[in-house]
Amino acid sequence: MIDFMVLGLPRSGTAWLANLLTTDTSLCLHESFMHHDLEQLDAKKNPPAHKFGISETSAIFIPDEINQHSAFKIIIERPIDEINLSLYRLGLPCIDDSFVKLLKNIEGYRISFNDLFEASKIAEAYKLALNKELNHERHALLCSFGIENIYAIHAVRSMMQ
Repeated sequence: MIDFMVLGLPRSGTAWLANLLTTDTSLCLHESFMHHDLEQLDAKKNPPAHKFGISETSAIFIPDEINQHSAFKIIIERPIDEINLSLYRLGLPCIDDSFVKLLKNIEGYRISFNDLFEASKIAEAYKLALNKELNHERHALLCSFGIENIYAIHAVRSMMQ
């Protein structure tokens, strides 16, 4: 069963946060909706004392199902101009304000993109999602990496052709 969800628009840190939330006692799949639906993911069995989560950018298109789900939800907010600049640099199409409005329809714990990289600010969301304290050394290490889902980027590019 899905214990937690990371939700945001493309280029908002969902892949990075999925990595942070994958530990020795938790697994967070990124862009799993590319292969599974919510019901299939919810049917997955977790080992005892392990948490299972998903990190999705397409969840904005099923807000009712997401809001009705009991999983703890972390919603990453990033200014649309920053998102579009990042998309542009990858050669991907920009998004408009309608995507931001869709994200606003989802209820949950909201955090800004920049706060992901501040240990004191992400620690609370981490604790709420995993019921354990943030590993500050691991957080600092991940902050030094550029993490992105190359598979998802290539999938979007192939859809554009």
